[in-house]
Amino acid sequence: MEPECGSRQHSPPEAMHSQAVLALIRHVKYVHPCYVLKDEVSFYCLTKSEAWFVEALEGVEVWKSCFSPFHKIAQLEHAVNVIRMPLQSLYRLTNEMNDIEAKIVFIEFMARSGSTLFLQMFEETEECVTYSEPHYFNHYGRPEFADEDCRLEAVMKMYCKPRKLPTTAFVFKSILIGKTLSPAVHRLFPQAKFVYIYRNLIPNALSMDKINKKILFHRVDSAIRNIHPTIFWRMHKLIMNDMAFPYTENELDIAKKSDWSQGIIMYYYLLKVHAFYLQLQNRNDHPKTPSVKYEHLIKDPNKCLTAVFKHCDLSLALVPKALRALHKDSQRGSILAQETLNKREQDPRLVAKELLDIVEELAGEMGLNDLWGEFQLGHDVCDS
Repeated sequence: MEPECGSRQHSPPEAMHSQAVLALIRHVKYVHPCYVLKDEVSFYCLTKSEAWFVEALEGVEVWKSCFSPFHKIAQLEHAVNVIRMPLQSLYRLTNEMNDIEAKIVFIEFMARSGSTLFLQMFEETEECVTYSEPHYFNHYGRPEFADEDCRLEAVMKMYCKPRKLPTTAFVFKSILIGKTLSPAVHRLFPQAKFVYIYRNLIPNALSMDKINKKILFHRVDSAIRNIHPTIFWRMHKLIMNDMAFPYTENELDIAKKSDWSQGIIMYYYLLKVHAFYLQLQNRNDHPKTPSVKYEHLIKDPNKCLTAVFKHCDLSLALVPKALRALHKDSQRGSILAQETLNKREQDPRLVAKELLDIVEELAGEMGLNDLWGEFQLGHDVCDS
């Protein structure tokens, strides 16, 4: 392997995700490809021809939630160097690496479902490395990449690279919208385990609404889309098509009965993701993914975690350590911290009968029932 395959460069962290980054970084030196195996170097993304890595200061492992509840944000905030590596060099490096011996776990979720807390329960065991919504998985499955399996296998080896400290499992949190990583991951890593976390619809929607009103991007986005309902729904169809998010015109016609587009769309996405999850479970050619309900996790965490860890082939002796996450704010230090969100009032329109009647009609169209009682998707991990 040629020693000068990796180019080490400085970059402003906030520019990392921009195409303009090439005009902003400054070349420093070349490094050996094995340099990216350091604990302080984390994989960031793949382009069509390169792998990008971020280097943090000595001793800083950006996957840890103490740096940020989200992996990408921690990378941007703690980057001191950017490393660009040709794809062929990445493939040579990962081909020389041993197979992943640690366990692999994926948590699939919809926003504001308790997934961050759930992930941090694994981190609290001190034996699991956790990745909260790593950047690569947000763009996985794009049709222009015919070699997706090769790319995914190399990326997984980078995420699951050997560390100084022993690691029992690598745990990933990845949003379930329009696609699932399960078939590809199981094809390459049959030992991987998946679990889907969800919560009751109304508190889920109320929480999402608070976030939308807190984040500037969502506030501007909402203002633009509310100019006219026709514009709103056209934009959402474009977004759903881009995400390969399945929808039907019948569903949209029902949703359009609401005169509050911004409210019904939150329920629509929640229902659609749940329906998509159930469709996957009913396919004979798809590996089964058990579910965990957030309310059950909070009510009886010991029972739920015991079932989850058993499903993931993790030692049940780790459960007491994992429970320590319940005593922390999983979003601490971010604009999504509980203290900040509690200051936001709930929007009464989200629980108005007129809107909930339309939500119920939408759910029926998707084959979902019993929304307002003890709402359960089935395939519960505690029943397996």
